[in-house]
Amino acid sequence: MKFTQNFFSGGGRRRGGRGGGHPRKPMACYLCGGGHPVARCPDLADMRLQQQQQQQQQQQQQQQQQQQQQQQQQQQRNN
Repeated sequence: MKFTQNFFSGGGRRRGGRGGGHPRKPMACYLCGGGHPVARCPDLADMRLQQQQQQQQQQQQQQQQQQQQQQQQQQQRNN
């Protein structure tokens, strides 16, 4: 079993695991099989972007919930 195939699920640009030449090439990307190091893989950039966006959304939701709770507490005190 090659670990390139199930290392990352998804990734639209991945050409079936090791697409580029020799499998033990040092500059072979294991995400898409391209001839670039993994750090410069466009798939990796996409995944990092998605993760950052998800984290930002979660933080915004938490802030909104905290604000709502504070408002509710203030209203209860006022009554």
